[in-house]
Amino acid sequence: MQDYQNEMFPDVVGITDADMIPDPKPEFTLSATPAFSPKSLFVDAEKCVVWQHTARDADKLVDADIRPLAESIKASGQQVPVRVRRLEDDRLEIVAGVRRWKAVRLLNDEGYPVKLLVQIVQMDEDAAFRFAAAENGPRSDLTPIERARFYQAAIDHQYHTGKACADAFGLHKASISRVLDVLRVLKFVGKKIDDHRAISAAQASWLMSLLRNVNDEADPTDEGLEGDRYAEVIAAIDAAAAGSAAEVFGQLRQALAPSHKDGGIDIVVDDDTILGSITRSKSGAVRIAIGPEAGSVELPTLIASIRVALTTLRAG
Repeated sequence: MQDYQNEMFPDVVGITDADMIPDPKPEFTLSATPAFSPKSLFVDAEKCVVWQHTARDADKLVDADIRPLAESIKASGQQVPVRVRRLEDDRLEIVAGVRRWKAVRLLNDEGYPVKLLVQIVQMDEDAAFRFAAAENGPRSDLTPIERARFYQAAIDHQYHTGKACADAFGLHKASISRVLDVLRVLKFVGKKIDDHRAISAAQASWLMSLLRNVNDEADPTDEGLEGDRYAEVIAAIDAAAAGSAAEVFGQLRQALAPSHKDGGIDIVVDDDTILGSITRSKSGAVRIAIGPEAGSVELPTLIASIRVALTTLRAG
């Protein structure tokens, strides 16, 4: 099989910069030193190691996550090469394409002797960070916390400030900060949420906005807190029952939302959309009013939001 693959893909392939970056936004150019020299070939997957700053958390990828990709590679072959750079010990370091690498390894473990298609590119750390940012930017399957850890690694090891990181990746500083809120919020709700990968940037930024001044993008400090409001938020977090990200943030939104004049509770989803309200009459009867916005929400999400609102109403 190896001979067939290398007949189809010679060692050197005429690939342009445009082929390397399928999405032109943000703009990306490799640094002049070292030179850019792409080279594609098939190799043993075991010869590769993962770059420590890659956005994808390889250790968290289980077989179920990559099974569809593995089956696709088995049926049709690997369509996109894994981008790697050569290390001094002749191993190959994966800069982008961890899921493809894991999928090929899964097939190998199951007795299917497929090789990994890689593209060898010479690049320094700055170029590696910018290349990974450009490739991962449009990917919807990258979780917010994976994206946040990648940005934090870029700041810690290469760019030193959020602004420099944003400039390198062609993003706004506020966009970087919004994603980093996913890491910041773990300090407050990390022990409450069973799967941190499910925390959205919208959820994290909403809670962090309550824990710091509007103009403060850093972690909350004693000088940046709002006294009584901060204590109220912390009390709500302490009182929230552990569960999924949707359940925990749903409880917090209900606990920290302005009260209705009639004592009712809004039915809210993660992006702050109000789907309706729940009220209780003087006789104790509960009335659930659903608005037209609920028509665009999946039924399990709607039911979970109603459950959170009902629990909050009863607790009040």
